[in-house]
Amino acid sequence: MKKKHSLRFQTAVVLLGFDILILGLIYFFQSYFLDDFYYRNKIEEMIHISDNIASKISEEDIGSLAAEASYLNEVCIRIDTENSSITGTNGNNVCALNNLTSSQVKAIAQETIDHGGRYLFQDYRMAYPFNDRDLFIYGQIVNYYNYPLLVMVSSTVEPLNTTIVTMQSQYLLIAVVVIAVTLLLSFFISRIIIKPLNRFNEEAKKLPHGQYNGDAAKTTSLELDSLNNTLAKANAEINKADVARKELLANVSHDLRTPLTMIVGYGEMIRDIKEENTSDNINVIVNEAKRLSSLVDDLLDVSHLESNQLVLHRQKVDLNDFLRAIYEQYAKYCEILNIEFILETADDGIVDIDVKRISQVLYNFLNNAINYNTSDHKIIKLSVEDNDDYYRISVFDNGQGIKEEDLTKIWDRYYKVDKEHVRFHLGSGIGLSLAKKLLELHQFNYGVDSKYGEYSLFYFDIPKAR
Repeated sequence: MKKKHSLRFQTAVVLLGFDILILGLIYFFQSYFLDDFYYRNKIEEMIHISDNIASKISEEDIGSLAAEASYLNEVCIRIDTENSSITGTNGNNVCALNNLTSSQVKAIAQETIDHGGRYLFQDYRMAYPFNDRDLFIYGQIVNYYNYPLLVMVSSTVEPLNTTIVTMQSQYLLIAVVVIAVTLLLSFFISRIIIKPLNRFNEEAKKLPHGQYNGDAAKTTSLELDSLNNTLAKANAEINKADVARKELLANVSHDLRTPLTMIVGYGEMIRDIKEENTSDNINVIVNEAKRLSSLVDDLLDVSHLESNQLVLHRQKVDLNDFLRAIYEQYAKYCEILNIEFILETADDGIVDIDVKRISQVLYNFLNNAINYNTSDHKIIKLSVEDNDDYYRISVFDNGQGIKEEDLTKIWDRYYKVDKEHVRFHLGSGIGLSLAKKLLELHQFNYGVDSKYGEYSLFYFDIPKAR
C-alpha cells in the first residue's frame, strides 16, 4: 500500500523540487553556455552597428557617424577609402583598428570581398596591447557614391572564466536563500489552504447528522468559501431529506394502518361469527387488500423514478374518452359526499400518453380536491382547454386553497393533512411529488394556481398528437 503524506509535506516537496530544477538549469547554463551567449551577443552587436552605418553613410558626415556609433556602442570603428581612413574610438585613447598596417587593411578588404562583401574575423591577432584578449573584426564593403568603402567594426572580448568562477561561488549562497524562502512559503501556503481544509474536514464529519456549521469554516479564499457554501447546502439538503423521510414514514404508516386494520378486523369477524361471512364483508377485505397493493405499487414507482428505471408506455388515445372514464370513477363517490363534480371537455382530440401514469396524476389531483375541500357547497371541476399546440388539463376545487409560502413546497414532499383528510377508496395517496415526477417524465408543463381560503387549480399541458 502506497504511503500517504500530509498536504503540508507534499507542498514543501513539490516547491523544493521546483527550486532544485530551476537552480540546476541556471547552474548548467552559467557553467557551459555563458561564454557562447556572450560571444554571440558581441558578434550580433557588431553586425548591427555595421549595417546601421551602411544605411546612413550616404546621408551623414562619415566622421561624425563613426564617432557617434563608437561612443554609443563602446566599439572601435574604422572606415577606409582608397586614399584615407576615418577612425571612431569608443572613448578610450586606444583603438585596435589604429594599429592595422596598410597590408593588413588590404588583406581584410580582400577577404571581405571574397566572402560577398561581409566577413567576421574572429580571434584576430595583433601586437600589444591586444595580445592577451580575443579581437573580433567585422568587415563590410559599402557603396559610397559609386566608390567602395571598407567599414570595420572591432571589439575585444575578454574571457569570462573569472566571472563564471565568481558566480559559481555565489551560487551556493543563492541556493540556500531560495530553499529557505521556499520552506517559509510552503508554511504560509499550508496555513492559508490546509488549516481551512482541516476545519472543513472536522465539520464534514457532522454532515451525516445534518450538523455542519458553515460559519465555523468560513475563509477569505473564493474557492474555499465556495466549497464551504457547497457543504452548507448539502447539509441543508440532508436535513430536508431527513424531515421528508420522517414525514413519508409517518404518512405511509398511516395509509398502511387503515386497510390492515380493516382486513384484520373483518377477517376476525368472519372467522368468529359465521353469520358475518357475507359477500359484502368479503368485498371489504378484497377492496382494502387492493388499496394496500396499490399503495405498494406507488411506492415502487417512486423508487423506480428515483433510480430512472420507470419506463413509459405511451399510446394514442381520445382525450375526451380518457377524461370521461376518470369522471365516471369519481362521479358516484362525489354524489355521496354532496360534491358538485363537473366535467368540461373540448372538441375531439388525440393525445400521446401513458394512460396508467397520467391517470395516477389525475387521481392525485382529484383526491386532494376531495380531501381538502371544506366549503359548504363543494365544487370540483375537471376541464380541458384547447390551445394552439396543446391541451391544458386542470382540476379546480373551491376548497381551502394553499398558502403562498407552501406553493413551492407541495411538489417536493408527501403533501397531506392526515388528521383532517377523508379516505378515498379509489386513490392511493401517491402524493404530489410522484405526480410531479410522472409529468416531468412525460416532459409536460405543469403548475398550480391557488388563493388561500378560496380555491386551488392544478394543471398540466399535453401536446397535441400529430
